[in-house]
Amino acid sequence: MTAQPKILTILLLVLLVIAVLEVAILAYLATSIGAVAALEPRLKTLESTTGDVLTALRAMTSTLEKYGADVAELSKRLEEVEKRLVAPPLEFRLGGWWPWPYHGNPYAPGGVGVLYWFGFETFAYLIPANQTFIPRLAESWKVDGNKLTVKLRVTAWVDGNPVRADDVVTAIYVAQAMWEWPYEIKSATKVDDRTVVIEFEEPPGPGLLVSILTSPFVSFAPNHIYGKWLDRAKEVATLGREIWLARLKGLEVPKEKIDRYNELRAKLRDEITALNLLEKYGYVPSNGLYTVESVAYDKMVMRLNTLHWQAPTASAKRVIVYRWTSNEQIWALYLAGELDTSHPATPKDVADQILRLGPKMKLNTVTDLCETPVIVFNFRNPLFRDISLRKALIHSLNRATVRDITFWFMPVPIYAHGVLPSFERFWLDEATLAQLTRWEYNPSEAERILRAAGYTKGPDGIWRTPDGKPVKFTLIAYAPYSDWVIAAKEIANQWKAFGFDVDVKLIPEGMYGPTLEAGEFDAAIEFGSAWWGVGHPWAGYDRLWGGGWIATVTGIRALDLNMVEYDTPWGKFKPFELVRALMAEVDPVKQKDLVRKLAYITNKQVIYIPIVEKGLQIFYSEARWTGWPAHDDPLWSLAPGGIERVYVVLLGGGVLKPVTG
Repeated sequence: MTAQPKILTILLLVLLVIAVLEVAILAYLATSIGAVAALEPRLKTLESTTGDVLTALRAMTSTLEKYGADVAELSKRLEEVEKRLVAPPLEFRLGGWWPWPYHGNPYAPGGVGVLYWFGFETFAYLIPANQTFIPRLAESWKVDGNKLTVKLRVTAWVDGNPVRADDVVTAIYVAQAMWEWPYEIKSATKVDDRTVVIEFEEPPGPGLLVSILTSPFVSFAPNHIYGKWLDRAKEVATLGREIWLARLKGLEVPKEKIDRYNELRAKLRDEITALNLLEKYGYVPSNGLYTVESVAYDKMVMRLNTLHWQAPTASAKRVIVYRWTSNEQIWALYLAGELDTSHPATPKDVADQILRLGPKMKLNTVTDLCETPVIVFNFRNPLFRDISLRKALIHSLNRATVRDITFWFMPVPIYAHGVLPSFERFWLDEATLAQLTRWEYNPSEAERILRAAGYTKGPDGIWRTPDGKPVKFTLIAYAPYSDWVIAAKEIANQWKAFGFDVDVKLIPEGMYGPTLEAGEFDAAIEFGSAWWGVGHPWAGYDRLWGGGWIATVTGIRALDLNMVEYDTPWGKFKPFELVRALMAEVDPVKQKDLVRKLAYITNKQVIYIPIVEKGLQIFYSEARWTGWPAHDDPLWSLAPGGIERVYVVLLGGGVLKPVTG
């Protein structure tokens, strides 16, 4: 047989096979169309590969049309699948911060960053605008005298362990041992797996009760991980409380006891802070709505805790957090359409641009329940111990100008009394306000005060102290906070024009807290009176005069300036004792009496200079998520001190829903 007949024979065989296959394919396709519905569950699993799936399905449709098959039913099915496939992913995007390298340890330096509210449950949230609670980890609670009984929800840690009373007990004692707080708690006892009794030294006032109910510290130490330190934590906490109580009573504490406490606490602290949870376990033991899935320097991905009590109703499967290194970076992410929400301090012109370029971007402004920027002084520097200088500093500063370039939509506090202007008329009556000094811009009065105190102005235009030294100091600000930076520069320029030799120093990311704690500053831009989470002046005064941040870093606490008896129209009072009394006081009338005394002392002593009550500028986009609360919804008042709680409420309850078309 020649080559040509062989080729013809092969071609005929190939054509015959093709014809047979074509008939078989047509028969198969004809019987398959009715079974498409059965394939739909499998199609759902392919949603992560949207492009390839749609391309393949469209190709199938074209093939069927080519052979004249009836594809009406299949086309309808494909349209339904396509809608699911092209819907936006169930992820929620915002800006935030976390320490790097990331360890996931709430007790280690830097804490857990943005995971703080997303990953750890409080007993409850308090809505300051209407003073109502939203139960969280606590299903219910009751106060009976000096005892708080909490019934826990049925929920779990991300590793599958149920949340039990043992976890809360462990967390309380570890907190006391690590932070010397909350020493007001006398004991924590497990009644059963879901019931814990917290006993206080005395019946808790509203400030203390709210701080315990609304802080996630009760979820920081799961017993199955931190339980090995529980006995030692109790020992350290007991010693610390005994020392604390003795000092409150003015008693001298034996040196041997203090040394033993310091030794035990240091060893325990070193062990606990050295624990790198992410490295040791491969996860962060969270009991909140979300937990860490992956973390890099510039982006953290949090996934839904499927064992959380709100997991069935949660509307976002993931939360994507872009690192907040500066307000400018957040603005850029807004303009790029990368964020669903965030709250950077934003000048008016920039805010207008963000809203103009993002037509689905909205802006809501609410009080942040705090003052910032404010100027705080390091009282370890003798320069600032002179009240005449502090009075001149506030009178020589046009704070309205600083307000206009920072929180341009909020009021300037005239009195510098520690009560937020938004709540001034509730806490302080006209008679009290009339007794306070109005610290308004008045350079002439500032000069009069200085000259009366013996200050002189040198030939270089710089003011000299009574002993002839130039009034020279440095004002520090945190570099990533653009509002603090521009405020510091404006303040320094004004004071230079008045005759003070002031420099500005910007502190880089991650170093501001350590710098203040080390006392390595003269004056600093900071948050002042802050009522975060509580909505009560006790929190602000504890921060300024009690055991809080400002009292600590300024030296007020270490120098016992809060234990000085200051004159008021109602007698002599020590601010620290007034703060303690306010924390425990239940009677609203008596609370106001304590507040007016603290307001009077704060006003007259000018221990800090408030510039403006901080307002939160909450930008949120309706491009990917819908269901945002109305601007006057009380829920927004939960934002101060932890805006992530607002998102937890909205996402956990399924209030926010993805835009599907």
